Amino acid sequence: MPYIRATGRNGASGLYRDAGYRAREHPWLEWIWRVDRVQPSADIRAVAADDYAAALFVLFDRPSALRAEPRALAYVWTNARVAAGETVASPHHPESMRSIVLESGERKLGDRVRERRNVVDDYRAAFGEEPPEFVEVIALWTDSDQTGEAVEAYYGPIQALAD
Repeated sequence: MPYIRATGRNGASGLYRDAGYRAREHPWLEWIWRVDRVQPSADIRAVAADDYAAALFVLFDRPSALRAEPRALAYVWTNARVAAGETVASPHHPESMRSIVLESGERKLGDRVRERRNVVDDYRAAFGEEPPEFVEVIALWTDSDQTGEAVEAYYGPIQALAD
């Protein structure tokens, strides 16, 4: 199975793809990822330490005159400072971005983990309103620019599914 390998230290990098599909027609997002190293001092709740080993972003808007920052969900794999299952407002973009911690800590390091999320339900829970009609962008993001600590992650196939 092909993977995209993301490594880093003192930087952040991402890869995005225009999606342009109707969220309610394909509410499920499924993917496989693996993390081999998390940053020990990262804390996604703090501006000075907002790093994570792996994240899959789902952007529901594009920047516009009415909304400079598009609404986004980030499904993240981070260290154990934030427990799996928690939803955190971004310290950099608290009005527009929510991180949903799917994996935390070192227990599953090196394991291929399959995730399946309903982005419509997650959007409602995170923002308290109905999502926009379209998922505009899917992005992969590995981030170590705040902590400067080494990170390594692998991203496998991603699918938007009807059920």
